[in-house]
Amino acid sequence: MNIILFFFFSLLSSEILAKQAISFGSMAANITEPIDIVAGFVSVACLLLGVCCLFASLVKYLEHRRSPLFIPISTVLWLVIIGLLLLILPFAYVITGNGVPLSALWGGS
Repeated sequence: MNIILFFFFSLLSSEILAKQAISFGSMAANITEPIDIVAGFVSVACLLLGVCCLFASLVKYLEHRRSPLFIPISTVLWLVIIGLLLLILPFAYVITGNGVPLSALWGGS
């Protein structure tokens, strides 16, 4: 009896879902909304991490000035390079013309 009810309800649910007309445009709109949210999150995270890396490079440089053997200058340079790359990454749309525009990421029109 349970098996018969299971098949009946599974057929009923598939019949209900089959009656909804889903176009490719609505599927694409449903897919792009979460992608826009993730793109905005990655953009803000890159900006925050870039600023943190630049601040860390400043701190490491001050430590290098006190003790050059303890903190090598290459550590400072790598932190500056990584920080600048992370700061430039969200603005890649402006440079390349592809991707999600910054106005879409931060709620502008």
